[in-house]
Amino acid sequence: LTLTTSDGAVFLEPSTATVTILNDDTVTIGFEQLQYSATEGIDASVEVCALVLDGMLERVAIVTFFTTDGSATSDVPMDYTAVSVELTFSTGSLRNCQNIPIEDDDILEGVENLFASLTTSDPDVILAPDGTEILIIQDPNDSVTIGFEPVTYSVEEGLAVEVCARILSGTLEIDAIVILASGNGEAEAPEDFLEVSEVLTFTPTEARQCQNVMTINDNTAEFIEEFFLGLSTGQSGVNLDPNLATVIIFDNDDLLIGFEETTYSVEEGLQVEVCVIVIASLPSMEIFITLSSADFDAVAPGDYTAIAEDLTFSASETRICRNVISADDDILEDDEDLLLTLTTSDGAVFLEPSTATVTILNDDTVTIGFEQLQY
Repeated sequence: LTLTTSDGAVFLEPSTATVTILNDDTVTIGFEQLQYSATEGIDASVEVCALVLDGMLERVAIVTFFTTDGSATSDVPMDYTAVSVELTFSTGSLRNCQNIPIEDDDILEGVENLFASLTTSDPDVILAPDGTEILIIQDPNDSVTIGFEPVTYSVEEGLAVEVCARILSGTLEIDAIVILASGNGEAEAPEDFLEVSEVLTFTPTEARQCQNVMTINDNTAEFIEEFFLGLSTGQSGVNLDPNLATVIIFDNDDLLIGFEETTYSVEEGLQVEVCVIVIASLPSMEIFITLSSADFDAVAPGDYTAIAEDLTFSASETRICRNVISADDDILEDDEDLLLTLTTSDGAVFLEPSTATVTILNDDTVTIGFEQLQY
């Protein structure tokens, strides 16, 4: 304010005064969105913006923009690059944005978050909302590979075998869920092994998971059998390779086959049934045994019909019989014996008793008398 006069006799002092208009207006500055998201990847970033939401500016307003960790970290492991900058708002700049770089870390992880905040020392600036959340979405290219190691296992029947899978490549920050399940091969559940259906959980600190698989001692002589184990998952980013393993079961059952009886007898001109039986264990596959005869006192073909025959025991068959045919020679003689023998080329088959004796009972007579009835 200024005082003036045209009266030369009047002095004006002080001739000026200042009136200060005290501001009672504020502006509200806040984030444009309460939540942002970005997908992790090469050269990825997220643009976060703050703007004047209420009020008008005739001077500059300074606001500090800064980030803080949530589940995402700016240290090790680095998920994003921390930011702390001053944002200047003015009449010609009512909106300010800041890029936050997102790291491509090649780690299989879930959705992570960090926070951006605003602060100011300007009493005329109200910050609302003064914070926002930024979600980092997993890069679809981030993955781990889980597989069997090794892919072939062997076990003696009746025992358990430990089967293992592990993370073969990649890094976890979340749990990876994998299903281990069994499948029949020549060996079948539940006769040969206990069926398996288990959840394997791999964590950032547990890269290897093992499961005992139990086999069954079935007391059956059989060939080597195998069954399969597979890995499956519905989780994105979890690759399974190799996802198939083979378990080989070695049989420990000794198959014992022998004559049902070791001595037989038959009258001349008749036949006798001779039987070979499974004494211990049961065959689960065809077993070939040779039954053959050999002369002793009795001589073929005059006293009996020689035998040389292959006996085939099919799966679960336990008894095979054959006839030994004796000859009626009308000769008075002592009882005579022939021998029967079992042989096989199958190393898994034991033969005991492997020999039997057949006695041919003489049924012939002779008549002796005087040459003349009177002398």
